[in-house]
Amino acid sequence: KFVKMETYYQKQQTVYKRKLEESASVIKRLKVGKYQMKSDGEKYRQWRSTREQEMCKLRQQNQQKEKKFVKMETYYQKQQTVYKRKLEESASVIKRLKDTLALQKNAREKKSLLGNTDKVNHWVSQEFTAMVNTLEAERTLDNLIEDRSLLAKELAKLKDSLREPNLQEEERNKINSQIKTLDEDLELRSTQIVDLKQKLQSLDSYQDNKSKNRWDCIQTMADAKIALKYVFETANTYLTELHKDKSSKESALNELQDSYNAVVSQLAEKEELLKQETLKLKRAESDHTDKVFVLLNKLQEQEKVSKGSTFPLQELNNVSEENAKKIIQQQQQKIEELEKQLEKRKGSKSKSSKASDNWNAVLTPKTTKQFFEESDEDLENLDDSMNDPDWRNTPIYRRLLSLKSESRAMPVKRNIDGQPSCGCRGDCSTRLCSCRKLEVHCTGNCRCEDQSCKNKDKSVNESNKSL
Repeated sequence: KFVKMETYYQKQQTVYKRKLEESASVIKRLKVGKYQMKSDGEKYRQWRSTREQEMCKLRQQNQQKEKKFVKMETYYQKQQTVYKRKLEESASVIKRLKDTLALQKNAREKKSLLGNTDKVNHWVSQEFTAMVNTLEAERTLDNLIEDRSLLAKELAKLKDSLREPNLQEEERNKINSQIKTLDEDLELRSTQIVDLKQKLQSLDSYQDNKSKNRWDCIQTMADAKIALKYVFETANTYLTELHKDKSSKESALNELQDSYNAVVSQLAEKEELLKQETLKLKRAESDHTDKVFVLLNKLQEQEKVSKGSTFPLQELNNVSEENAKKIIQQQQQKIEELEKQLEKRKGSKSKSSKASDNWNAVLTPKTTKQFFEESDEDLENLDDSMNDPDWRNTPIYRRLLSLKSESRAMPVKRNIDGQPSCGCRGDCSTRLCSCRKLEVHCTGNCRCEDQSCKNKDKSVNESNKSL
């Protein structure tokens, strides 16, 4: 019976030892797979970041090209509108010049104003109108010449852009259409400039003659007073209107400046929010891809472990360090339950199991507990085996030797019933006493003296004395 129990416990120990070793090997494989997954994830992130950088560069280049062409189109459209407005202004100026020339021809025939106030005022207003129209015509001529030079520069730039080798067909067609319209505008500007110059030359020759004979129309002091009065009144009205126009434009400019500042601040806030949102989006995308990659690797590792390991698949559904630790804790709980059962069997002192209890006393419970505690510590420190300087390759062999040496106890004196009994001549205070060696009290079956024995139970002695 003792041999059977010993073999049974040895088998149990070997089974749990094998399971613990298998769990440790599985944990090691899982950790190796985890490190591999980390390295693969890092490589994937680096590859993905390089590809994203390349894609961002290409997108930025395309966006820059698109922005450039859109900018050119808007600039061209604005130029067309500006040139159209200037053409209309030059046409109106030419028309006014024609009217002033006609009026001046009609005024040549009149020699004197004969003191009429209305006639004097009309003559002064005509002179003012002629001078203003002449100045406007000269300013328009300068603007037309400047526009023609700008158009010539733009035309040269467009012709240079046609020489680029990487130009697409659509862009080439757009540039050709722009060149055609610019040529037409240049021809129109040239004709307007020539016409306006001719009219201004004729008007200047007339003005030179007129300036000499201008004051011949005013022959009396009354006509001179009327003309001066009208000149002052006209100058006053023009100045007041000019000040009003200036103040209204300044107020409008201030309002536009305030609105512009508000729009700029709002735009800065929106850009900051956009940057934050783009950063959040990039982080979410990177986290999502990392999680997907890790889950795929976990699934592949789980399939490999389920094929190669002897553990049940239910324990490896969620492959992680926490689950592996749970498995180890379950195994430790089983070991503790077996130890408790062993202690219960040792604690029960029935007649049928006295011999087995005494044999269990020989196999001290500390030995089994120490064995499983040491195995747990070795299992927890498997990962640090390379860093531990005291580690050796065969700790199990040393433990087995210690178990064998402890199990080889000296034979114990027993009576006919199988209970231990001593025959000490002294006081049973040393471990030479077989009862003290087994950590039990001396009983009445022992042949030691009751008065000198120090290993007997005091309560039993007192009860015997009372009896």
